[in-house]
Amino acid sequence: MRREVPATVFFIATLLVYAGAAITRNLAYVDNLTLWGDAAGKSPVKPRPHILLGSAYFDSGLFDKSADEFELAFSLNPRSVASHREKGLYDRDRFVARVYNNIGAGYLERGMWAAAIAEFEKALRVDPAYARAYNNIGLAYDGRGMEKEAVESYERALVMEPEFLEPRVNLANFYYGKGFFEEAVDEYEKALAIEPRSATAHFNLGLAYMNGLKEYDKALYHFDRALEEEPRSAGAGEVRRARDMLNERISD
Repeated sequence: MRREVPATVFFIATLLVYAGAAITRNLAYVDNLTLWGDAAGKSPVKPRPHILLGSAYFDSGLFDKSADEFELAFSLNPRSVASHREKGLYDRDRFVARVYNNIGAGYLERGMWAAAIAEFEKALRVDPAYARAYNNIGLAYDGRGMEKEAVESYERALVMEPEFLEPRVNLANFYYGKGFFEEAVDEYEKALAIEPRSATAHFNLGLAYMNGLKEYDKALYHFDRALEEEPRSAGAGEVRRARDMLNERISD
């Protein structure tokens, strides 16, 4: 039986295609703003010109105006914006915060800690409950050596979303790096309570047992679990090397 795609889903997919366009910085966007601004003015009750104008604002870095146009496009659709929000399909503040968060993530990947922090702070000013931005700013603080701020950010992310795996693992990694192995083990165990099949949490927990608490049986168990979950991943070789190193240590 052929499954029909609801019109709302199609509309959202169209919106996300335009909203997901790469952020560029060049003069071309001026023409797009003029073009789609004129189109939206001439057809104020049609959603598509507002989507395209929102995309042009997005590309120019005018995220608040972009959100205005996307929200207007939603309101012009037969499905009301209130309905979309109730279903968790669109939220203006979260949209703008996600934009700033994604820009910050780009800086984070390049080790540009201060620039990353500035973008994550923008995201959190727009949406103070955005757990992912708290997690990411924690990573940036950690990279910059701001340890207290890093821990507080990971913990804040977990207050917002207690089942959010990444900040739990990042907090555990922080403790591991500082040699606080008991605290690290406790956080890795909590991470595995959230996602029992996390190869990363199993591997890092194994390292904490091996290098910190010297509980080798537990370390081997978690190395094996990591390989069981992701035997062909890019990190599987590192897990096997750690396991071989531990077996040599045990046999000596």
